[in-house]
Amino acid sequence: MNSQAHARKFLRGLALLAGMTVSTPALAFTLSGTVTTQSGNQPVSGVDVRLFTGTGVPIGIPPTLTNGSGFYSVTGIPAGSYQMQFVPPASTGLLHLLVTGISVSGNTTVDAQLEAGNILSGFVRNTSLSPLAGIDINVYEGNGTKLETPGDNSDLTGFYDVVVPNGSYLLRWRSLDTLARWVTYEIDNVDFNDNNQTIDVTLESGWFVSGTVTGPGSVPVVNANLDFLDVNTQLVVPTPNDNTNGQGHYRVLVPPRTYDVTASAQPADHLFPGSRTGFVVTKDTTLNFQLQPVVFLTGLVRNSLSVGVVGADIDVRDPVTGVKLLTPGDNTGVGGAYSISFPAGTYDLDYQPPVASGLAPVRLAGVVLNIDTAINVTVPNGLLLSGLVRRPGAIPVQGVDIDVKYAATGAVVPVVGDLTDVTGAFAVVIPVGMMDVEIEPPPALRLTPKLLAGISPSGDTSVVVTLDTGLVISGTVFDNTGTTPLPGVRVRAVDASTGDTVFTPSGTTDPLGQYQLLAPPDTYLLRYSPGTGSGLADTVLTGVIVSKDTVINVTFGASTADVRGDVNNNGSTTSSDIIYLVNYVFKGGPPPLPVVSEGDVNCSATITSSDVIFLVNYVFKGGPTPVCP
Repeated sequence: MNSQAHARKFLRGLALLAGMTVSTPALAFTLSGTVTTQSGNQPVSGVDVRLFTGTGVPIGIPPTLTNGSGFYSVTGIPAGSYQMQFVPPASTGLLHLLVTGISVSGNTTVDAQLEAGNILSGFVRNTSLSPLAGIDINVYEGNGTKLETPGDNSDLTGFYDVVVPNGSYLLRWRSLDTLARWVTYEIDNVDFNDNNQTIDVTLESGWFVSGTVTGPGSVPVVNANLDFLDVNTQLVVPTPNDNTNGQGHYRVLVPPRTYDVTASAQPADHLFPGSRTGFVVTKDTTLNFQLQPVVFLTGLVRNSLSVGVVGADIDVRDPVTGVKLLTPGDNTGVGGAYSISFPAGTYDLDYQPPVASGLAPVRLAGVVLNIDTAINVTVPNGLLLSGLVRRPGAIPVQGVDIDVKYAATGAVVPVVGDLTDVTGAFAVVIPVGMMDVEIEPPPALRLTPKLLAGISPSGDTSVVVTLDTGLVISGTVFDNTGTTPLPGVRVRAVDASTGDTVFTPSGTTDPLGQYQLLAPPDTYLLRYSPGTGSGLADTVLTGVIVSKDTVINVTFGASTADVRGDVNNNGSTTSSDIIYLVNYVFKGGPPPLPVVSEGDVNCSATITSSDVIFLVNYVFKGGPTPVCP
């Protein structure tokens, strides 16, 4: 190598040296301290010490446990900001502790005092009683916040133990294996108040239900929520992570059951919830939903002093069928505000304050809602109507439906709390005025319904009602050919000796022309009234003796009598019919139902004040029955 080459190599070496930097070892410090109990200041051994960055990112350090004196030490920690977590063994009953804002610029001492908690422990097994490992136990506060419970997975024996603070919680056991078929299990409102609890859990094997939720034009609906209601228990099955993804797809695990399923979009999507009733799950299956556009109904519910009513329930009903639409979140909140959504159409709107408020419900009938609409409603002060419903022997009757109607018009009052409890008690708030109260027991109990007609309380009122044991009168109604069943025929039973109409709210033929009503044993005149426009006259059977369950099939065309007087078409003739007829004759009120001739009780072919007098004599003075030839 010549001298010039040596020179060039030397210069390159100098240049390389000039570009190098010499690193200085970073300073490292020690974090140490003692862990004790908050009460008694006793050292706690076996506490797992964990280190995080100041923003909560875990830092891998050698496993560090406190010794018998509660002491720990972590070495080699660079200067910076940190967090430390102290996790005691669950068997100590002590809560874990997170210490934040630790600044390290030299050797640093961080002591910890641990509070006492409550031990939740138990075993997780399958239906064959085999242990299930790796099941995650989650603890949620009432607002949905999940508590941190370190070490909350079941071990190989299925055993778990966690420590929770005092409070009431929702507990959830779920598998973290997305391919496993162990159905999530939940228990709500579990109270801990310085009390350890042992809860063993059995997880069922389930089936996957998956599908897609779309809107108009088959556009995927993102973050739609799926709910599966067990039709037998009426409880929603827990299905974590049951919202649709960016493609509108969902996948949940449920036990083999029959469900009512709903798919609810987010409010901003302006889509009405989809529903599927009686959906049977016996294998992995697909269930898709296509949601329809909706209108939003908003507003305020206030009392007569313009104070918002919290907790009022708003029901939206089909005015023809009376079926209630699914409207999640339909209770008023702060200030009485509400916001619900449903498909465009014409509806009856029921505003029902809580019974405890003493405010009467309000119905807005036939409201046309084709665009987003705001409706503010004032609910009036009401009267409390309460009572007991019994069968003979003063035995309470549960599940009796209490319906209230305006006596003058027959319009429904949408009362709340209208089913009797296990003691036979009920309590509803009604408006001031004259009301008809219909008391309808479940048909399976074979008790006769009862009508409290024309009651007009001046204050809070309590009643005791005894229902009689009834006999079933049933059959099929045919047209005048004797071959075609007639739906919608109203069937009424009139006591042959007193002329009183038995209250039979369910006495209307179904789509197959079949009917069934309950009445006490007696002799009756049975009246079969076809719907308006049928072209058929009423059929009346006289002298019908009912001493046992009786089947009577009827063919129209053999009637010789026409019983009248039920001018408001509620199934009985009472003082409310007199009021209805007075309004029609003297005040231009609505005509008798279902046909005008119903009000011609004296058979004069006209409806005048004489018909009112005739009906008063019949209802209150034992006058002749309004039967026309």
